[in-house]
Amino acid sequence: MQLLRQRLPLSEDAFAEVVVWRVPNRLQGSEHAFKYRLAYKFESLEKLLDDFWEHVDTLRGAL
Repeated sequence: MQLLRQRLPLSEDAFAEVVVWRVPNRLQGSEHAFKYRLAYKFESLEKLLDDFWEHVDTLRGAL
């Protein structure tokens, strides 16, 4: 079941979009029953991985 779908214009050629669903059963390894799609401006594989690990480090610091 789709819970949220927002598409917000940022400029003439850019937008932000968030989509969230509730799934009937949690996916294996997940602690919640949601699936989501968030925009990410892909620049390169290296940047994607750097951003991912930076986010992991941020989350680990919050624990």
